[in-house]
Amino acid sequence: MSHNEMMNFDEFITNHIIFYRSPHLNIIMKYITFVGDIFGYIILCVIFGLFFYFKKNWRVSLQITLVLVLASGINVFLKNFISRPRPLINRIMYANFYSFPSGHAMSAIVFYGFISYLSLLLLNKTWQKGLIITFCILMIFAIGISRIYLGVHYPSDILAGYLAGMAWLMFCLVVLNILTLRKIRLNSYK
Repeated sequence: MSHNEMMNFDEFITNHIIFYRSPHLNIIMKYITFVGDIFGYIILCVIFGLFFYFKKNWRVSLQITLVLVLASGINVFLKNFISRPRPLINRIMYANFYSFPSGHAMSAIVFYGFISYLSLLLLNKTWQKGLIITFCILMIFAIGISRIYLGVHYPSDILAGYLAGMAWLMFCLVVLNILTLRKIRLNSYK
């Protein structure tokens, strides 16, 4: 995709999303973007951490936190490397630092993708798995749309964040599965 094509894509999508701005929707989008911010994830990690701690599975809470923290580091590296400025017009809220790829989108894929993966592993009932995965997918898209709506990201930033998040999540899940299989194999020799 050429630079002009990407700019046209960004402008087309942004115009369609900001067309629906209203005072009430502005408030909702700010709350959604907060859930995808560092403070939102700290709260969610504490909640999940306590849940898994009481379930005697503290490793899962550590895994969630570690995967998310490392994703943030990768995102900062990518933003500094690419150095794309944020949109200058149509902002409802202020955001500092570079724009590409979206850290909110990347973190949403990593966090909610990991929660979806855990629900597939740990839950027995299909309807529970479906409910959690559906909720996670909705949160991923809502967080991405909120960033465009609030004027702090281009749509291409969001898509790049989703792709970077998916790549990191897949890498982490492969490593996690290899370590789990290795542990099972080592325990079978005892």
